Amino acid sequence: MNIPVEFIDREELSKIDAPNPSETVKSFEGTSSVSEAAAIKVSAGNLIVEKQKFPPDLTIAIARNQN
Repeated sequence: MNIPVEFIDREELSKIDAPNPSETVKSFEGTSSVSEAAAIKVSAGNLIVEKQKFPPDLTIAIARNQN
């Protein structure tokens, strides 16, 4: 599918204001948002679906990349 993969460190993720921060995620990952913050970061703020939770430990957020 030729979809690029981007990696963002937790320090950078922690600087992003995500709509649904989690204290649980912060206690484990050192940042209060991973999926939303990463989606916001790589899309320059164009989040189109806020995080969705899938048991037991998966969250997904969707953003539109304008490139």
